[in-house]
Amino acid sequence: MKEHSEKAGSIKSTSSLFNLVSALLAFVMWGAWAYYVNQPNGASVGVKSGLIQGAASAVITLIMVRIVTRVYQRLPLIPGLLIVPALLTVALTGSCIVTLHWFAQTPDIIRTVVPPLSVAFLFCVFTTYKLHAAVDSRAAKD
Repeated sequence: MKEHSEKAGSIKSTSSLFNLVSALLAFVMWGAWAYYVNQPNGASVGVKSGLIQGAASAVITLIMVRIVTRVYQRLPLIPGLLIVPALLTVALTGSCIVTLHWFAQTPDIIRTVVPPLSVAFLFCVFTTYKLHAAVDSRAAKD
């Protein structure tokens, strides 16, 4: 079975400015969400949760496309496997975020992480689809 590595490896990466702005937006949006969800337990709890979630979201935003691309490149060309990169990426990053919040004793971990992880999953599915479409278009040209 053919693998994607030789074709998906030539996918262009996004600009540094785009990556930085995306990470900053993730920090603000998901950090604010974590603050909102956890601030009923005290402002300091909300701030701590917000900083943890914001920082984790920013870092994950910077590495998520790389993880999806690497997993995708290692899969055989079977359309049913297109969901695998998203599942593995969100499982890995989600486990890290939940662990961070657990150590920090975030009061409402589930409500804190489900929205960002849901959006991350959809983003990873979209990214995998774009990778697959790029590989398909290259294969059609060959």
